Amino acid sequence: MQYLNMPDAAPAPTLILVHGSWHDGRCWAAVQYHLAAAGVRSIAPTLPGHG
Repeated sequence: MQYLNMPDAAPAPTLILVHGSWHDGRCWAAVQYHLAAAGVRSIAPTLPGHG
């Protein structure tokens, strides 16, 4: 898994959202929308073969 992480101006909590079987990181899109609105950073990686 690769991603570029640029530090934000102000530190904030980060949540890592892990999908289950037969899903990918996109299944968390609606949740990430609400988390971002609340100022919470989240990462939802796609982990093929790990569900």
